[in-house]
Amino acid sequence: MPLADPNKSPTFILNFHGLGEPTRQLPLSEQDCEQLRTLHSEGMAIGTHGMCHRNWRRLTQAEVHEELDEAKDSIEELIGVPVIEAGIPYGAYDRRVLKRLHQFGYQAAHTSDGGPASLASWLRPRNTVRRSHDFDQTLRSITDVPSGVSKLWRTAKLLIKRWR
Repeated sequence: MPLADPNKSPTFILNFHGLGEPTRQLPLSEQDCEQLRTLHSEGMAIGTHGMCHRNWRRLTQAEVHEELDEAKDSIEELIGVPVIEAGIPYGAYDRRVLKRLHQFGYQAAHTSDGGPASLASWLRPRNTVRRSHDFDQTLRSITDVPSGVSKLWRTAKLLIKRWR
């Protein structure tokens, strides 16, 4: 079933390893690949969370290549659709991580900063939806826009994360 609102573009973000069971270290199964192709055909972007969900601020150069390039290429090869978005593990980013994502050609980077996102932004907050959340909590997490002191605090926090 196609997405109900063509102005919204959800992204399904995954690790190349560790899909399914947390300890699974095998590539995607054919069933996984088919499900991802279906999500993509219904309007979802497919993004990477890296190869093994490591903190991208603490990677060696070889690990950067594995997490940002090899994971992307591996997912693209298996499911046959472009991977142009990345979800930053642990919300751990700084200017070096953002620069690397640009260098590897990602068209969007999702943080765990939460709040409303704009498709026009390259750096986008993502929201965690938990099993315990009801519909109203979920809706508030993606639509509430901070104001006053909350807005000032959020803006300062995000600027520090980008430039540290």
